[in-house]
Amino acid sequence: MRQVEVNCCPVVMDAVTESGIKCFHNTHILCKDTNGNCIPIDACILKAIVYDLNIISVQQVNGCMNIKGTYRVRVLYEFDNQTQVGTADEQFDFDINVPLAKTDCIVAKCDCCEEECATATKIHVIFATVEMDTTGSCQGQCTGSPVVRIRVIVEKEFMAFKHCKAVVCLPLCPPEFCTPGEGPPAGECPDYLETTECPSWCQDNPNTPDNECTSCPPPQVTGTP
Repeated sequence: MRQVEVNCCPVVMDAVTESGIKCFHNTHILCKDTNGNCIPIDACILKAIVYDLNIISVQQVNGCMNIKGTYRVRVLYEFDNQTQVGTADEQFDFDINVPLAKTDCIVAKCDCCEEECATATKIHVIFATVEMDTTGSCQGQCTGSPVVRIRVIVEKEFMAFKHCKAVVCLPLCPPEFCTPGEGPPAGECPDYLETTECPSWCQDNPNTPDNECTSCPPPQVTGTP
């Protein structure tokens, strides 16, 4: 295959200069319901969601983008022999770092400030369970024995990037390779053909004004359409 030399057309535009994406799993513990009561020992989880994501700060630290923020986790469960429904809801902080990599098409940065940005591409609960509090996570919040807790694992994926005015290289190929050529002459391309599933059929004739397929019974043919 012939190698085609690609030329570069420099263009000044707002462009992403560095970017990265990373996935995280974080474990959170909920000890009480929304009324301040401890989680019932016979609680059975119905639904668990993440909501109210709030990115508080985005700042580059060395080769990573540090992202700080909060979100809330809400768990709906049934208890008391499945006759009652309870809700646990709590806000959690997160502090993560997304590694950055430079964008290949940047030729040079303009004399301006780069803006640091981040967005969540995924955030949802992947696991939730009611379990005995064997590690004392709910100590000081719930008393008595036994004490149970809700353990939730949240999966979140963040994309971080920096952008500013930059000289971007737009690849250009030589005109002889970029200009569309003429197609092959009529008759040299293969016909589009699908196998018919009909054992016989009525074939209309576009060269005659009468449509034989309107007759009763319509004439039947077999072979190639």
